[in-house]
Amino acid sequence: MSDRKSPELHVYEEVRNDSFDVAAGFGVFFVVLLVVAVIMGIIAAYVK
Repeated sequence: MSDRKSPELHVYEEVRNDSFDVAAGFGVFFVVLLVVAVIMGIIAAYVK
């Protein structure tokens, strides 16, 4: 086990909550898409 790249030696540096990370990712992505849609809607309303 002197190989430094051995996966058995890997330890997590911090505790991760994968469910929260996935939910936060979806939430941020939804907000970004919502902002883009609102901006496009405003532009479309002014172009008419």
